[in-house]
Order: sequence, then C-alpha cells, then structure tokens
Amino acid sequence: MVQMVEILLLNSLFLINGSSFGNFSSSRGVRQGDPLSPLLFNIAMEGFSRYLDRVAAMGQFSGFSNVHNGIVINHLHYADDTIFFLNNSRDELHNLFSSLKCFELIAGLKINTTKTRLISIGDCQDLPSWALELGCITDKLPFIYLGLPLGAKANSKAIWDPVLTKFDVRLSHLSKISLSKGGGRVYFWYDKWNGDDPLNISFPDLFRLSKDKYFIVASHISNGSWVFDFKRRLWDNEVNQFASFLLRIGSSPPILDNLTDTRRWSLGNNGVFSVKTLYSKLIQSDGIDNFPYRFVWNNKIPPKVSFLVWCAVHGKLNTKDMLLRKGMTLEMDCIMCGDVVETASHLLLHCKVAYKLWLNLIPSSWCWISPQSLFHLANGWHQMFLNHNVECWNMIPAAIVWVIWGERNVRTFENKHIFKTDFDLIIEAKSLIIVWDTVFGHHIISTEDNWDAIFS
Repeated sequence: MVQMVEILLLNSLFLINGSSFGNFSSSRGVRQGDPLSPLLFNIAMEGFSRYLDRVAAMGQFSGFSNVHNGIVINHLHYADDTIFFLNNSRDELHNLFSSLKCFELIAGLKINTTKTRLISIGDCQDLPSWALELGCITDKLPFIYLGLPLGAKANSKAIWDPVLTKFDVRLSHLSKISLSKGGGRVYFWYDKWNGDDPLNISFPDLFRLSKDKYFIVASHISNGSWVFDFKRRLWDNEVNQFASFLLRIGSSPPILDNLTDTRRWSLGNNGVFSVKTLYSKLIQSDGIDNFPYRFVWNNKIPPKVSFLVWCAVHGKLNTKDMLLRKGMTLEMDCIMCGDVVETASHLLLHCKVAYKLWLNLIPSSWCWISPQSLFHLANGWHQMFLNHNVECWNMIPAAIVWVIWGERNVRTFENKHIFKTDFDLIIEAKSLIIVWDTVFGHHIISTEDNWDAIFS
C-alpha cells in the first residue's frame, strides 16, 4: 500500500487542457481535497487504532464491555473524531495522554488538547481538576456528536432539534421557506396547505399577478376576509379563474389567532404524520389488491424475517432462476434436494425438504398439499386455522422460510458447512417459533412428541 502511494506521488503530471506536459516532483505531501488524502488518512488511522489496542492490552487504560467476557471497546473512530473509554481513574487518564504524546512523536500527528473534552458518566468530582492538568475542557451528557446528542434518551424529541435546525437553515434558501420546531410558516402560494398542489401551480396566472408571492396565509387575511393585492385589475377570463380560486380556498378564511401557522399531514385526521397513513396511501395508489399483509407483517417476528417473507411473497428472492434471468451462469439444480431447477416456489414449498418441514409444523392430523406459490399460500393461510393459539400458527410460515433460506445460503456459499439433516431443520424451525412466542410472554413447553399441544 505504501509503495503504491509512493508511485502515485512520484509520477505526477501537469495537465493543460487535457494534455500532459511533463512530470513534477511532490515534496510536501498531499493537500486536503487530493484524492489520495482519504487513503493516506485511513492508513494513518488504522495504525493509530492498533497502537491504542496495544496500549490498552498493556493495561495502561481500559474500556468497557456490554457482556461478561465480551469484546472490550476502548475507543471509537469516525472520520477525525475519536472517543476514548476509561475508568474513573486519574492514572488511566494520564496514561492515555502519555500514549497520545508518544503517537504524536512517531507519526507527526498532533493531538489538539484544546478541543478535547472530558465527559463523565455518573459523578466524578475530580474531573475539572484533571481537565485543568491536561489543558482540556469538561462537558456533560448529552453532548453533540456527529450532529446528534449522544447520551440523550432514545425516545426524546429533543434529539432531533439539531437536525431540524440544519433543515431550517438549508430550506430557508429555497423559495424562502423556513421551518421551526412548531411547524414554521406556511406560505400562501408555495405550500400545499389547500388541496394536492400548491396554489401557484393550480392558478399560475393569478400567481404571476400577485404582488406578494412570499406572503404567509395569515398575511392574506384581514377582518375575517381574504385580501389580495394584484398588479392590475383582473380581466374577464381572470375573474373566472379567481372565482374558481375562491371555491378552492373557501370564501371564509381560517380564524386568526396567536398561534404560529403549522403544516398538517392531510392523510391523517389529527394532522400528524404517521407511517400507517402513508403506507395506506401508497397501497391505495400502487399496491396489490387484497395483499395478505397479516401473513407478512407480524410484530412478534423479527423485522428481518418479515422482510424476507415479504420478498418471497412478491417473488423477489434471488433464487437461481432469478439469477439466470439477470445474466449469471451457474448450476441450476436445487441445492436442498438436487432434483429440479431452483425457483422460489420449489425451494420454499415443493422441494422434498420443504415438504417435510411444512408437514411436521402443521397439526399431525392434517394433510399438507403444497400451493402453487407462497402468494397463494399467504392468501389462504389465516382461513386454514381458527383455533385457540393463532399466534403460533401465524409464525409457522416465517420460521420455515427463514430456516430454508438460511440453510440454502450456507450450503451455497460456505464450503466447510456441514449440511443439516431434515430433522435438524425441523427442530430449528420449531425452536424459532417457541422463542418468538416466549419473548412476548407466552410460555410454550413443547417437545417433538407433543408439538400439537401448541395448537390447543
């Protein structure tokens, strides 16, 4: 890597109007913005990170671990920001700064102590005096890191205040729109405060005649009536447009109060954005009629599993037949049974391994007939079983799809993988269902001999 960088630096050319005009020697390294700068920085930081790990391994300072005997984290890097984790110890703090000084002498990269902050988790009365000794400053949780408050409550709305402030600054330059935490100002012509389109789009002629194109809604209201100031008197055709305009916004304007104009989410009754209302709107316009969402989305199943089921129902899994359509050349046989071409329907439903899984996870007195596709199965799954423990019943497809797809992938991509037997896969799928249901407070006691008991 170092040799490659050296070659690039020693073979620099002048380009004038796209043509080469000889070499020049680089004597002062690269400047900020040079394409090599990120590469060189990564090389330096990789060495810095390993240096810190060695210092920590020598017992000079410690980190933390979330679990017993787990990975110990003593520092975190992001770009040129580094966070160190120490015990509440003056000795560890001085050891760390001594190590940083040694790295400075080795690499020539100076640590700026004036920008270094000491932050305690819990009470540390000696922190100000330690900061004074080392020339640092103190701070407290939460503090801003990478644009967000680190250490704040995860569900606190205040976390997003810095983000909203940045949006306020950036959007204020676009059509003079500004945002605030209360919703900001609503512009009469530019914002979608009435109807599906802004008024400047729906009534372009009236918009061009308006003198005050950036007035907010409240500025067009006076003494309970609408007030408009056009550049000239309206012609006959424009009067007709103005009549349609008043029908659109209503002859009586909203009642003014001391509250700030706010943006409201028109798809919800309370005016507040929600993913549910947006999803409903998307389904209404572009969705599949009677899509079996209950089969796919289950809040008792991990989201990554539900997403895999969603891909399978939509026919979006990268099975071998799909990869062939995308131009890839590979062995087409199903790696689970080796009999026929691997398709999503075969892999998850018609393969003899999949058949055994379905047969062993439904009630033993039932007869399993494989449907044409997973989409057909999804449409009828909830009508097949109306007994007491419906929750476990709804988890069966997700468990089977997850187990089969996982085993298929490791058989395909991991050469040293020992293939699981059909019995192993059945036990794994049943175990997933038991774990998922137990997490939500249900206690299933089941073995291979009494699996039918969960359906009672």
